Amino acid sequence: MEANKPLPIQTAFNVRELGGYVNIDKQTLKQGHFIRSGGISELSDEDCAYLYDYGVRTIIDLRSADERATKPDRLINYKDIKNYAFSLSEDAEPGKMQTLTISSMDQLYCRILDKSQAMIGEIFKIMLASKGTVLFHCTAGKDRTGVLAMLLLKLADVDEETIINDYAASYQNLLPYIHRLQKSLEDIHMKLPLHVFESDPQNMRQTLAYFNQRYTIRGYLTSAGLSEEEIDELRSQLV
Repeated sequence: MEANKPLPIQTAFNVRELGGYVNIDKQTLKQGHFIRSGGISELSDEDCAYLYDYGVRTIIDLRSADERATKPDRLINYKDIKNYAFSLSEDAEPGKMQTLTISSMDQLYCRILDKSQAMIGEIFKIMLASKGTVLFHCTAGKDRTGVLAMLLLKLADVDEETIINDYAASYQNLLPYIHRLQKSLEDIHMKLPLHVFESDPQNMRQTLAYFNQRYTIRGYLTSAGLSEEEIDELRSQLV
């Protein structure tokens, strides 16, 4: 199944619904519950209003403290939207990617799954308690955001090729942002390997293989601190 197209947001990249996919039981995932996104620090007034009217009432920022300080979210203190911050992986900061000793991005994703399991449990508990649409994001909406999207889609029994396609769509969606980021990094004499910017399908394929060897989705979420009832409730928000 093809990846969902970005929402009509002009001042943020890679803003996409998780709803609309069809799972292995032919059930269509509910729309208006979860949105994955790149950074939202430069949203226009019109785009802020669009997301609010869409139903967004909770923002979960997965960036590091430094990233948040440099580019604060535009929807902080916006009407009744609640904001939460989790430094899901400081290794995924653009400034730290230069010294990160990985040859492919799936190594980073597997590290997040293993090392940030308890934090992921906290994030999912906030999602459960949230009213309205939850928007979760990092800087590009590809890596940290991609890991959470993978877990949610897996919980909803979406087939793995669709999960891979959902991840892989980020590169095309992010091309304008990537060109701008590359230029800003060059200005401070920083150069990142090309694979850091890409969303090669093989990255997610390898991540899923790693996950399946070590975990089940319910076992992973239970170890992350969710009860069986909470897992069922989270799934009911998806399907």
